[in-house]
Amino acid sequence: MDTKSKFFTLLHISFRNVIRQKRRNILLGTAIGFGMMILVVANSFSQGISDILLNHIVVYTNGHLELFMSHKGSMYTSAVFDRPRFEAILKSELKEAKGIRENVGAWVQGVGNGKSDFMAIVGISPDDDYFRSVTVISGNVSALKQGNLACPVVLTKAKADYLKVKVGDVVKAQLKTIHGQVQTAMMQVVAITESQNMFMDMAVFVPIHSLKTLMGYQPNETGGYHVILKNPQTAIQQADAIHKKFKPSIALIQGSSEGIDFSVFGLGLYSNTLSTLNRSLKVSEGKPFSLNAEGAWISRSVAEALKLSPGQALTFTYTAKFSRKTVTVNVNVEGILETVSWAKPNNVVLLADKTFFKYYYNPLPIQSGQPGVVLSPNHPLTAWVVPEWKLLERTKTSDELRKKMRETVQQRYKGSVLDVRTMYESASDVLKLEKAFNFITFFAVLVLFGIILVGLVNTLRMTIRERTREIGTLRSIGLQRGDIVALFMLETALLTGFSSLLGILGGFITMGLLGHITIYSQSMFSLFLLNHHLHFMPNWVAIVLNVLFIQLIIAITTYFPARRASRLTPSDALRHVE
Repeated sequence: MDTKSKFFTLLHISFRNVIRQKRRNILLGTAIGFGMMILVVANSFSQGISDILLNHIVVYTNGHLELFMSHKGSMYTSAVFDRPRFEAILKSELKEAKGIRENVGAWVQGVGNGKSDFMAIVGISPDDDYFRSVTVISGNVSALKQGNLACPVVLTKAKADYLKVKVGDVVKAQLKTIHGQVQTAMMQVVAITESQNMFMDMAVFVPIHSLKTLMGYQPNETGGYHVILKNPQTAIQQADAIHKKFKPSIALIQGSSEGIDFSVFGLGLYSNTLSTLNRSLKVSEGKPFSLNAEGAWISRSVAEALKLSPGQALTFTYTAKFSRKTVTVNVNVEGILETVSWAKPNNVVLLADKTFFKYYYNPLPIQSGQPGVVLSPNHPLTAWVVPEWKLLERTKTSDELRKKMRETVQQRYKGSVLDVRTMYESASDVLKLEKAFNFITFFAVLVLFGIILVGLVNTLRMTIRERTREIGTLRSIGLQRGDIVALFMLETALLTGFSSLLGILGGFITMGLLGHITIYSQSMFSLFLLNHHLHFMPNWVAIVLNVLFIQLIIAITTYFPARRASRLTPSDALRHVE
C-alpha cells in the first residue's frame, strides 16, 4: 500500500472511531469547544476594550499624536498663530496619517435650567466620524451645519439630564479668549445623543468655527492639532520625525519709522543672565538691561537717524502677515547701544520679551518664518534673542511629560511653547488600563484552559489504555508503530477541529447575546462599554492562531501516550486485560 492510500485509510478509520466512541468524544469535544469559546469571547472582548480606549476615548481626547502649543505661559490656553504653515508641515511629513484635526476646546462651567456642571466645550466638524458612531436620541446633528444659529451644541443624554435641558433650550457658559478676555456663550441645544462612556459625558460639541470665534481665534489661527494615524503603534517614530521639522526660527519684526527700517528682536531677560548681558551689549546712554523694563534699547544708528534719546517714545509700524494691515507700536527708549557688530544690517531695536510678545502674536508679522537678518552664531546675544516659539524636548513617559510641563510653567515664559507628544505620554493612564485588563484576561483564560487541558490529558491517557486490545488487533493485521501513532493523532486532530469550529460558533452566539444586553453604569465599568453595550471585536487572525495553538497542545498531549501504546507487541496488546 502506498503512502497516499495508507493515509486515507488511516483517516477513514480515525473518522469512524470518532463517530463510534460517542460518549467519550462528546465529553472531550465539549471540553475543547468550551475552551475555544472562552478564548474567542475573551480575545474579542479584549480587542473591543482596546478599540474603545484607543479609537473612542484617546482619539477624541488626545489623538494618537498631538501638537500642543501653550500661549503666554499658560497650560490651559493653546494657540497656533500660523495655521497654514503648521498644516503644511504636518501634511508633508505625515502622508500616511488617517486624519489631521484641529484641537480647539475649553473647560467651562455650563448653566442649564436651574443646574450647572463642569464640562468641556469641544470644537468639532459636523461631518466628523464621531457622529456616525453615536445614537441620536432627539434632535438632529445636521443642525450643526446650518448657519441660522450662532452656536448650536450637541450634548449627551447624561449631561442633558443633569442640566435639565432638552432640544431647543439654551446652555450658558463663560469662557476666556486666548487674549484673556471673558466671553459669554449662549449655546442652543440641537441634538442629544446616547452616552458612549464616562469620558464623553463631560464633553459638549459645537461647530469648530463657532468656538474659534468665541475664543478669539483669527482665520489663520487654531488651538492645536490631533493626528489620527493609520497605525497607532508608529506614533512615537512619527512624533520624533515631525519634532525636528518644527525647529523655530528667530522671532523678528521688521519695523519702520519715518522711512528708517530696522529689525526688532525680543530679548529674554532673566536674573541669572543680566550681568553677562550688560557686559556683552554696551549701553552707552540710558538704563542698562533690567528685569522690570518694558521699553526698548536701540542701536546708535537708529537713534541718530530718528533723533531719539533715552526716555523718548519710539513709534514704529509693521505689516501683519495675513491681513496685510499696518500695526503701530509705541514704546519708550530705555537705552542706546553703542555698537552692533553682531547683526546685519545693524539697525536693531531690542524689546524685553514680555513687551515683544505682546505685539508679535497680535497679529503675527509678515516676516514670521522668514528671518531677514543674520545674527553672528558666536555672539552671546544669539542665545538671548527669543525664537518664534520654544520647542520642548520629546518625552517618553507621562511622568516625564508632567515634570516637563511643571518646569515650563515655573519659568513663566511669555511666548508660545510647542510640545509634540503622543498618546503614550498624554494618555498613558488609559493605555495602562488597557494593558492591565488585557493581561488579566489572558491570565484568566490561561488558568481556565490549563484546567481543561489537565482533564484532557487524563481522558486521553485513559482512552488509549482502554483501547490496548484494539491496538494489538491493528498491529496483528499489519499496521506499524508509526501508523498507530498517526491513527491516534488523526483522531484527536479531527475531534479538535470539529470541537473548535463548534466552540467558535458558540463564541459568536455568546457575543451576540451579551452584546444585546443594555447596561447603564456611571462607574469605571462604563469604560468597557460602547453605547451602554459590551463591545466585542473578533479577530480572525487570532482565532485561527488559537485553533492552531489548541491543535498543537492536543497533538503533543496525544503523542506520548500513543507512542507508548505503539511499542506494545501485538501478542502483549491482545493479552491485555483491564
